[in-house]
Amino acid sequence: MGHVVAMNWGIHLAKGQYVTMLDADDRIDAEKLQLQADYLDANDVGACFTRARLIDDSGAPFTDEKHPRAKLLKPENRTEEQWHAFFTGGGNFVFGGIMFRKEILPTVGPYDPSFNVLHDIDFYARITKEYDVHIIEQPLASIRIRAGNANLSAADGNSEKANAFSNEHIKLRRKHRPMKKGILNGKYMIATPF
Repeated sequence: MGHVVAMNWGIHLAKGQYVTMLDADDRIDAEKLQLQADYLDANDVGACFTRARLIDDSGAPFTDEKHPRAKLLKPENRTEEQWHAFFTGGGNFVFGGIMFRKEILPTVGPYDPSFNVLHDIDFYARITKEYDVHIIEQPLASIRIRAGNANLSAADGNSEKANAFSNEHIKLRRKHRPMKKGILNGKYMIATPF
């Protein structure tokens, strides 16, 4: 069973009205879940995220400001349309974990197991197509950067990972971007360049 199928099975079994995800090597602050649940209780949004901080393998603060993920730590809140364009246009950020309303699943569907790395970005794109989302400004989670870029989503220096990551980005754009006829023999092409 793949990790995305296992995630979907866990969500299916969940009894609460809200669902949150946490990767095994990451951490959350004690107040994170309560703050997200309170936000969802008080606001008409489909999901909310929090900001995050980076840590290394030992749990110490990760301080390499030149690391690609360090530039992704401060996402800004956006409109529903801006979020959808962001996720489907290759946008990414380091976040402290999503909490979403379980009731949105019949509309947006589960995580797509045909994505191995970008299953989360695909899921967020589908949420933002239908619902508003919000980022709680506090960093309430610690995202681990493993030595040697061993994270599944880190493609640096690994051509197999880089190819898989690139192929999933193309697949994501094709899935979510509107298609229109192009000038090449009436074939369909992605409406926005990448």
